[in-house]
Amino acid sequence: MAGEGDNESFVACLSRLPPHADGIVFAVSSFDGSTFETVQSAHCRIVDESLGRELARYGLPAHGPHTALIMAEVTRGTGAWTMAAIGEPVACTTFADLLQAAEA
Repeated sequence: MAGEGDNESFVACLSRLPPHADGIVFAVSSFDGSTFETVQSAHCRIVDESLGRELARYGLPAHGPHTALIMAEVTRGTGAWTMAAIGEPVACTTFADLLQAAEA
């Protein structure tokens, strides 16, 4: 049924990133102009696939006239990765627009 479970997913193998990579931003977007007005809820979660266990879940505001949502940022600290939920709605029509919003 639509709206239940994970509709979209990202897989990030953090251990395979080069040492100079210190962060990743996760976003969802609709470059065809569709908005998030029909989205009733959104969440971002971290799952350790090797353990089959959910480590964290963040509910995010999604409903609105925007075309993209910057979901979360994962950053590398001293020996560990941390995740911060962002949930920032943005209006963009291209990947370059989304990249600029994510860098802000």
